[in-house]
Amino acid sequence: MGLLFWQNPIISLAIIAAVQVLLLAMKDYFTEGRAVRLRLKEKAEELRLRMAEKEADWKRQDEVAERVDEVARLASAADLRVQSQLKALDEQGKKIHILVNSDMTAARTAERDAMALLVIALKSQVAAILKIQGPAPKELTDQIEYAEGRIVELNQILADRLAAQGKVDAEAQEKKQKAGSA
Repeated sequence: MGLLFWQNPIISLAIIAAVQVLLLAMKDYFTEGRAVRLRLKEKAEELRLRMAEKEADWKRQDEVAERVDEVARLASAADLRVQSQLKALDEQGKKIHILVNSDMTAARTAERDAMALLVIALKSQVAAILKIQGPAPKELTDQIEYAEGRIVELNQILADRLAAQGKVDAEAQEKKQKAGSA
């Protein structure tokens, strides 16, 4: 019978060469596989880190959104407080304005009435002087002219104040009507 394949040196060499080629191929395959596995592992770690960073970013964004909501709520509450305070101040200011206008109108009216009495008194004095000694002194007639001019001026001021107050009252009435129908 012939030689068995392991006994034949040529066949043995061929088999050994084939096994070596196969081992080299397997070595390359496993080495490359390990490198690929290492790269995949590195990529997976990078992705895990990126995902952790993204989750941390999302968490920070959620925290910021919560803080913004809280700030908006506080700002809204503060705005309501300020609005009510401004409304109270506005009402107070209107009351003060009415009182000042009322006092000013009363003062102007009193001044006008006093000037009218002064004119009457000065004219009666001029009449008495005319009876007794003749023409009245220039100072006296100048005072009468000033007092009469001041009366005209005060009448105009009072008329202007009355017209302005009428306008304000009409606007307030219109505002009430609009608020009532809304």
